[in-house]
Amino acid sequence: MSDNKKRSGPREGGGQHKKAKGHWGGPYKGSGQSIAVGSVGIYATCDNGKDKKATDELIQMLEESFTRLGKDHVGRSDATAAAAAADAGGDGSSKGSSIADMLAAEVAQLKDKRKDRFKRREGGVRGTLFVEFPTADDCPSPEEVVLDICRHVQATQSLPSRHLMRLLPVSHTCGISKDEITAMAAKVAAQHFPTGDDAASIEFAVEFEHRANDKLDRKEVIDIVAKAVQAPHKVNLRTPQKTIIVQLVRTVCCICVVPSYKELSRFNAASDAPTPAYSAEFIRRRLVVFIGIVIGYSCYYLTRNSLTYTAPVMVADPKLAMDITQIGAMTSIFPIAYGMSKFISGVLGARFSPSVLLAGGLMATALINIAFGFGTSLAWFCVFWALNGTLQGVGGPCCARILTTWFASKERGTYWGMWNIAHNLGGFAAPLVAGGFAKSMGWKWGMWAPGIIGLVVGCFVLFACKDKPEDLGFPPVEPAAEKPKAAGEAKPKPNVLKQLLNNVLKNPFIWGMALTYFFIYIVRQGVTSWFVFYLIKEKGVSDAAQAAVRVSGLELGGLVGSLIAGRVSDMMINSSGGKGGAVGKRVQVVMAYTVVMAYTVGIALALLSFQYVPASAAALQWLNVFMIGFFLYGPQMLIGLCGAELVGPDSVGASEGFLGWIAYLGAANAGIPLSIIVKEYGWPAYFNTLIGACALALLLLSPMMNLKSFVQRREIYMQRKLKGQ
Repeated sequence: MSDNKKRSGPREGGGQHKKAKGHWGGPYKGSGQSIAVGSVGIYATCDNGKDKKATDELIQMLEESFTRLGKDHVGRSDATAAAAAADAGGDGSSKGSSIADMLAAEVAQLKDKRKDRFKRREGGVRGTLFVEFPTADDCPSPEEVVLDICRHVQATQSLPSRHLMRLLPVSHTCGISKDEITAMAAKVAAQHFPTGDDAASIEFAVEFEHRANDKLDRKEVIDIVAKAVQAPHKVNLRTPQKTIIVQLVRTVCCICVVPSYKELSRFNAASDAPTPAYSAEFIRRRLVVFIGIVIGYSCYYLTRNSLTYTAPVMVADPKLAMDITQIGAMTSIFPIAYGMSKFISGVLGARFSPSVLLAGGLMATALINIAFGFGTSLAWFCVFWALNGTLQGVGGPCCARILTTWFASKERGTYWGMWNIAHNLGGFAAPLVAGGFAKSMGWKWGMWAPGIIGLVVGCFVLFACKDKPEDLGFPPVEPAAEKPKAAGEAKPKPNVLKQLLNNVLKNPFIWGMALTYFFIYIVRQGVTSWFVFYLIKEKGVSDAAQAAVRVSGLELGGLVGSLIAGRVSDMMINSSGGKGGAVGKRVQVVMAYTVVMAYTVGIALALLSFQYVPASAAALQWLNVFMIGFFLYGPQMLIGLCGAELVGPDSVGASEGFLGWIAYLGAANAGIPLSIIVKEYGWPAYFNTLIGACALALLLLSPMMNLKSFVQRREIYMQRKLKGQ
């Protein structure tokens, strides 16, 4: 496949498609035969509308595989076999023939060979096909052939196909009634999972898919197949030795047992092919895009945190006649608007260009910062700061969409981690830019300067970033991910609200994580919103700019703390040998961080020393703030990850949206409530409140120290079903 050409069509089940005869509305309605009970062969998925070309490609790959396996004679007609034998005999009988006759005979032989060997069948669903194998006794099994093709693709680093995706062997077929599936599962289990005293234990998993068929429940089918496999064999969903693939295609159930299923990318031949080498021009252009999203999202943080470092100068301005309670009102409104924006922007944002939305959102927040600087009343400030919060939720989802199209999965994690630095870069720049301009030129410039920078960077992002490589004529970095179900399936797409209710709101541990997030965000927002005021009012720092510099270490400490927290939790999971809950290991790391914050060891000493270190010891105050950020951002990052691992893949979006909403309700409580506490009871009560929030977070996490992830719970469920519990 040429590196400079796009894929000729949309992938299976995705996007909008032009109406093509026989391909619209789900089940394929062509002229050929579909899968029949008793058939053996390969069921494949392909680009929509490219069934015939994909079938030709698959048959060519099958011919080559049969040759590599030494089965080139299988399924050939007598005439073809005789012709081949004559050619191999070398008796000179062909000397009298013309070259044209020899070529014609060879073409006829190839046509006859293909006609006899494989039967073309329809897959029954748009974007699928089925090729039936010969019935000869010495014919290689579909499993052998698919393994040979996938390993050959890996070895040669070449995929001789433009339209094929997954190749799924089919060695057993039956009807879709429970009785027929039960009987077939027993037959398959007896063949591949022997029992008895001398039988070795085999760890297995069941992979289930259904296409244009929703009559049988997924769990029912998996239970039927799993129960057919008797002891000493065990379920292992993460690293199975063998995988039982079960597919319901309209009225037929297809079953096979294969090794190396996950190792060979779920038999996705396109995934086994290497990512094309990137040209120098592509690398340069992609670097520009990456710089654009890093700088762009950093400026989102700059325009988000500008008020925090401008507010002390606003309070000091006698013309405004403001106090910290009014500042608290503004800082309470923002997280509520931002939490709502974060929850809905991922859904609505998918309808628009991510690069245009990223740049447009940044320029809009920049203009709001500038407009904020022209205000003189509390109502004006609250309205525009609420608008800023509403627009801030646009940035993250847009960057995520651009990252996934410009960087292949094998390299995406590295670049995702590098992009995450944008959070800390923006947070680090905010006190220097907003605080510095507010001190030297007045509070208005504390808002105008970030706004002007945001406008300039927004223009750069608009021209630097593109949605995907194809927009600039480059090939995609990897084939589009295959959808697990065809577009024509009768089962509707998951409903976000239904997922939120059934898998999130009814999960008590998600509520525990959400409430923990609530208290963690009280601490986070309490530190970011009020430390500058504390240094000025209580420690005697001369101005907001100097105070802002001393708290700039918060984001740098947060960067280091987040990286170490994630690494430590991964190490704990990997060293556990599968014992204990994966989510529980991360919870233990969160608790370790939170214990330190809960007035018992490290962070308690940092908070205490922060109160007693004199204003003249600026470096020590900066180090204290660095350590607070170190221990604060680790739990914040891990709780979100725990929330994602607690639910199934379809519910991750609903879980993260719910957690984000509750978290920013906590951030809102760090506004007016904390300002009242400071005003009425003083700064010691403020620090006691933050420590109390840490203690409550620790209390909520205590019952979840051994909590298992969704994958682990599913594996336990399968093992119990296997044992008849």
